[in-house]
Amino acid sequence: MALGGGLSTLSNLCGCTSDNIISAQMVTAEGTLVVASSNSNPDLLYVLAGAGQFFGVVTEITLQAYPKSILNTSDGTLWTGSIIFSSTQAETVFKVLKSLSEDTNAQQRGCVS
Repeated sequence: MALGGGLSTLSNLCGCTSDNIISAQMVTAEGTLVVASSNSNPDLLYVLAGAGQFFGVVTEITLQAYPKSILNTSDGTLWTGSIIFSSTQAETVFKVLKSLSEDTNAQQRGCVS
């Protein structure tokens, strides 16, 4: 999930998962263990974040951590979900989502960011 992008529920707060890779350890096709970070092989770290599966087997990733206070909720709760609907209902669904995103009361309750 971290390599090649990694969109998540927190992407609007923290960026894509791949943006938060601090370092990665990988084994190349030749069997060499390589560490990539901002100090060691920074170019490799950059390409691993975008297309890591093409350069070797990534065996370890260190990710940036964030405090739960970034969620801006009193108890650190984050609600997520999926919306599944027929494509014929798309216009109605988008109208409802638009009204929710414009609802300042919903934003204050932490329902919409």
